[in-house]
Amino acid sequence: MNEFDKEINDDEKTEEKYIEELENYRKLDETNPNRYSIACTLYELANLQNETNRYKEAEANYTEALEIYRKLANNDFDVFISEIINVIENLTKVKEKLSKYDDIKNLKKIFTEIYPEEFLSNLAQFISDKASGHFKIWLYLDAEDGFYEALQIYRKLAEINPDTYLPYLAATLDNLAEVQYETDQDNEAEANYAEAVEIWRKLAQTNPDAYLQDLAETLDNLANIQRNFTKSKANHAEAEEIRRKLAEMNL
Repeated sequence: MNEFDKEINDDEKTEEKYIEELENYRKLDETNPNRYSIACTLYELANLQNETNRYKEAEANYTEALEIYRKLANNDFDVFISEIINVIENLTKVKEKLSKYDDIKNLKKIFTEIYPEEFLSNLAQFISDKASGHFKIWLYLDAEDGFYEALQIYRKLAEINPDTYLPYLAATLDNLAEVQYETDQDNEAEANYAEAVEIWRKLAQTNPDAYLQDLAETLDNLANIQRNFTKSKANHAEAEEIRRKLAEMNL
């Protein structure tokens, strides 16, 4: 048996195992409910079907797993948010393969309405963390897409709760600008650094100990990318003045 045939055989055996486990969990659920085990097995089965290009089967199993996790999250949201996010991400990719773009819009709409702040906050952090991982291994296009998506979420959250989310918005602008700088999108990077500077400046007015350092760093990043020498010099000078103040404050 060659390696390709062996891999197919292994996938078939794994799928049979998941299907058998699923049948057993469903029977047990009738007398001793364990919806979590059913959802986990559905998710693993869907992952396998997704990897082997059986997108319709994967879609059905991801969808059922998602409904179970949603019901479980009604009683214990923090425990199940990571599962919900993982299923949404994979289900979205499957629907993209099936060209079900309206389904994708509805999927995002449903969850942002059900879990407006908690869901969006966790989702934005999840997307941002993935984008950071992509940036570290030079996958700049994926990183830019991720930071841009996280940015849109943080904008909405900052409207709801500015005290909590404005720092996340500014940090995401910094991250997006850094990716754009690395990919020679200087105008876009400059605009995002400039917006981040204004947010850090506003935050530093009320909490200098927490945000002056961020302001100085972003001013330097902005100055480094600016073609206008006068503006660049002024931003570097402001950053140096902030650092001098911080040193006097022992921060």
